[in-house]
Amino acid sequence: MNISSFSHERSPFAAQYSDLPQLKYPDRSPYSLPRQLPEFMVPTQDQRRPVYAEYSSDHLLPSSTQEKIYRGPAPTIPCLTFPDPREFSRLRIALENMLPDDVTERFKFQILTDHLKLEEALLVADSYSNSRFPFSNTMKALNKMYGQPHQLALQRIAELMDGANIRSGDVNAFRMFGLQVRSLVSMLQQLGHKGTVELECGSHVSRLLSKLPHDLRSSFKRYTHPLQVTIPTLLDFADWLEYELQVQEDTHQYACHPRQESSVRGREIRRESRQPRKPTTILLGTEKSSSTPT
Repeated sequence: MNISSFSHERSPFAAQYSDLPQLKYPDRSPYSLPRQLPEFMVPTQDQRRPVYAEYSSDHLLPSSTQEKIYRGPAPTIPCLTFPDPREFSRLRIALENMLPDDVTERFKFQILTDHLKLEEALLVADSYSNSRFPFSNTMKALNKMYGQPHQLALQRIAELMDGANIRSGDVNAFRMFGLQVRSLVSMLQQLGHKGTVELECGSHVSRLLSKLPHDLRSSFKRYTHPLQVTIPTLLDFADWLEYELQVQEDTHQYACHPRQESSVRGREIRRESRQPRKPTTILLGTEKSSSTPT
């Protein structure tokens, strides 16, 4: 039996499927299929995007869907260390702005007690620690003690009254006085109806006017007379302070410039007078007339 002839003979199985079309793939053998990933491993169109594509100008998302991230300094919650309505007002505003609405009362109560350094305030918090709403009840009690508009107004006015009287022509002291009154007015405006009652109290304005000299009190009366205000409020007083401060600063600025110019001119005149005068030489000559012979 010839082995070589047998190896060249085609088997009936191979001959039966020899006429079928063969699949051809580049760089692969005719009978090898390309490897494919399972469907759950095939990356989607979003997964195939590069990481930097989110920050590319071609792939910017609409402004309504962009995530806004604050990268500035983290705000802090101030502590209540003294029975000061100003400190409590800052603490209350910070808690309202920074505590999320969806957190529990216990969580808010813990944050509040961590920032209470005043012993009497801690005693108030301890009395409501086992209640159903410890944070809300504690804040209501502290608000009655330190957050009343009348207490706030009286304390700020008392601080202003304890200071030195404003002298006529003292622009810096008058500016500080005006800023303190404006701060008081702004804090009372944030307290709603109760703060409005304190703003319209005429006795507060009378007490604050006593710190000013006679010429400024007369200026305030001239300011309110065209407005036909019978009882001036703290708002009227704060507006007049801003107006008067602007007038004083402008007057002080205009008064300083002529002095500077006159002093500069005086220095120039003195400098010119000190310079030595150069002697002037006068040459006197005689002309001799020449006579012509006749």
